[in-house]
Amino acid sequence: VQRSWAGNLVYRVKSNTCPSGSICGVNPKLANMTLSTFDARPLSDSPVIDKVAVQSAVPSDFLLQRRPSGSRSDIGAYEKQ
Repeated sequence: VQRSWAGNLVYRVKSNTCPSGSICGVNPKLANMTLSTFDARPLSDSPVIDKVAVQSAVPSDFLLQRRPSGSRSDIGAYEKQ
């Protein structure tokens, strides 16, 4: 099985591990990043917006909203509309 780690955002992980092709050490600016009330929806100035190539196999996000809504897909489960 071939795995690809490209197109991810890595923030505050042990040993600052950063897979090739990822955005690393940049605050993802999500709606709520506390563990007890985590909300992964990107804020309007989030660096995850329009960062990865469009994947025809993934036409919608976690909320079944159209993906992409901009020129490229957003990193993560939610697509900023």
